[in-house]
Amino acid sequence: MEIASILCGVKMILKLQVFILFNTIVVLADSYADVSLNDLKEMGAHCAYLDTCHAFYRDSDELGSYTCDCKRICAEYNTCCVDSEFRNVTLLPSLRTDDECLPVYGRTGLSAYMIDKCKNKDIPSESLCESSAEENNDPFLMIPVTSSATGKTYKNYFCAICNENTHEDQLVFWNIRLTGKTQRIHNSSVPDMMYDTTAKSWVVLEEDGSSTNVSIKIDPGFDLNIRKCKAMITSCPKERGDVSVKEKCEGNYMAGIGFDVREKRRWYKNPHCALCNFETYMRRKFRLHKIAHF
Repeated sequence: MEIASILCGVKMILKLQVFILFNTIVVLADSYADVSLNDLKEMGAHCAYLDTCHAFYRDSDELGSYTCDCKRICAEYNTCCVDSEFRNVTLLPSLRTDDECLPVYGRTGLSAYMIDKCKNKDIPSESLCESSAEENNDPFLMIPVTSSATGKTYKNYFCAICNENTHEDQLVFWNIRLTGKTQRIHNSSVPDMMYDTTAKSWVVLEEDGSSTNVSIKIDPGFDLNIRKCKAMITSCPKERGDVSVKEKCEGNYMAGIGFDVREKRRWYKNPHCALCNFETYMRRKFRLHKIAHF
């Protein structure tokens, strides 16, 4: 799949740049928000290996391996491929997801759909759900949990209990691993810790009153089926006047695309979102990529 991504990226570099430069001068006449595979092909932004539901190209339906979803869940998350049969499914407002694409604490390359707010605002756990682990010196607040009853993932335990009437046995904590020059991390799953604001690091509190810097890695483990994601730009700047491009960018299709700018990659929900945000990057050198793995 990575080889396919590289091939697609190389073929799209010049095509999409020419399309973008042309459209900074000529306003698109089409005001209809629908998008087809042919539209993406004309933009030079279509990669059959990654952003189509054609069975020949798909050996799974994992969003982490492709730029969009094909199954019914895509209507809930607004992640449907342009040719998904569920793309135009109308959901009741109550069925829309409350999940947001949030970074996993301390992981630059891992984000997942999580819930970080309480439905029930009248219970004591609300403040803990939305609190910062660092400000509260409480590592427990940064460990996500996934409900085996609903499949939903929450920012922490307190977010779960203020959203679901779920038994504690149905809440699975993600794994937390500590590394550092202290034996205490081997004696307890989560030893006494605090956040050192000066060092900008978590430290383990030693028995003699000293402290030792530790690094933290959080992951869901192999037995949890979570929805990975990438934080993306999903809208056009307010000052952009091309209504057609704006409607397509913010519409009901996804074909994730990323630009490398100064060794940092910036992701867009689809090529139309990249198009309407492109002027910000006109003066920068960049390299175009399709997403191989979220």
